[in-house]
Amino acid sequence: MSRTLAESSRRRLISEYGAPEHFTWQLLRSTCATYQCNAPSLFGAAAAFASAKRLGHAVAISEKLYASLFSVSRDARCLETAMGIESEMARIVEGARHGRHPRGRVAVPPGPVRRPL
Repeated sequence: MSRTLAESSRRRLISEYGAPEHFTWQLLRSTCATYQCNAPSLFGAAAAFASAKRLGHAVAISEKLYASLFSVSRDARCLETAMGIESEMARIVEGARHGRHPRGRVAVPPGPVRRPL
């Protein structure tokens, strides 16, 4: 993907889908990694390993950067539930099915969002 395509996609996520103004791909990656690493119901005891594998980190690095930053419900069975954004994702997916863009701001998931290193 070219840099210009990635940047235009980022701007579209902000303007049309209500992503936060400070949204960057690195922040999205870090946020998802934090939730993955702290969601025992998604990956069990292998949460840090699964997160590290997806990110291309060593497990020790994944644990150092993302583990134990906050607690995720043991009832969560998908990343959207762990992040508390199921309704927003359902609205976005439904809108995409019908060629519509959702209106309004997308909720920012609770919990810490790591800044890029």
